[in-house]
Amino acid sequence: LPFSSVLHRIDSRTRTPVIAVWVCATGAFLVGLLTFAGAAAINAIFAMGVCAQYLAYGIPIACFGLAKGTNRAKTGPFTLGRLVSYLCL
Repeated sequence: LPFSSVLHRIDSRTRTPVIAVWVCATGAFLVGLLTFAGAAAINAIFAMGVCAQYLAYGIPIACFGLAKGTNRAKTGPFTLGRLVSYLCL
């Protein structure tokens, strides 16, 4: 990942990734500033978030559906059995 060599460093005193937390907080602040740009800007951000969420959930479901019936479709400790095909649609 870009800048991961800097972001992954753990602070010795707090034992947390302080730099990564500050980068996330700064990014959230900058996105929050878009509320002053108007409703169209913030609605675009929310729409992108919804689309990204659908992609994030859809890609693993599609990959499992495409791999089903092959030896690459391995289930974990929890499985819905034969119901998975019906529930994923």
